[in-house]
Amino acid sequence: MKYGIFFLGIFTYVAHTIATGANPWRWLLVWPAITVLTLAAGYLLNKPGFVLGKRDDGRVSKWLFVVNLPWLVFLYALWYVSIALSREDVINRVGDSNIYLSRRPLVGDLEEDFDVIVDLTAEFVEDKKRGQRYFHLPWLDGVAPSEFRMPDGLTKETKVLVHCAQGHGRTATYASILMTKLGLTASPIEAYEKILRYRPHAKMSKQQKRFIESYGQ
Repeated sequence: MKYGIFFLGIFTYVAHTIATGANPWRWLLVWPAITVLTLAAGYLLNKPGFVLGKRDDGRVSKWLFVVNLPWLVFLYALWYVSIALSREDVINRVGDSNIYLSRRPLVGDLEEDFDVIVDLTAEFVEDKKRGQRYFHLPWLDGVAPSEFRMPDGLTKETKVLVHCAQGHGRTATYASILMTKLGLTASPIEAYEKILRYRPHAKMSKQQKRFIESYGQ
């Protein structure tokens, strides 16, 4: 909710500037205004598809990519800077399980093969790696998901890589439920506590933690 209010606040300010300003260059703000309004609607309605319209196979809507391009350029630049400065491991295995957590991997980050790669990002384009089985479930950053789905045929022996942008909140939320469904832990909370031992920065937001608590019940 707070992200939706944040983007809505930016839209209100930009729209007011366009409507009341005298500078002819103010019309250049129309595109960013449409972008933040789209993002506000996506977060307020918990509709990840409003970001890129990302489909199950990872392909995105070209027109939504264009609509949200001003924000995406800023987001991608910030993401690349953050991973360049980060000392966090790219991938962490959760104990002796076959569940691995990661930030969005770049070319060359995956030194081993995985049976399934679960991509939770709504804001990045297709992320298929080396022909491995790809499963996409778009979630918005920092909020509880609107649904949980998992690939067919998963077992404890299936080697699964779960990632979002940074490999933190969304990744931990999904992996906590996945580990419970596979019988690796008794509850999502137990799984989350285990995840933090191996990837300490994978902390959920309050909303995400409430989601796994209620899911466990």
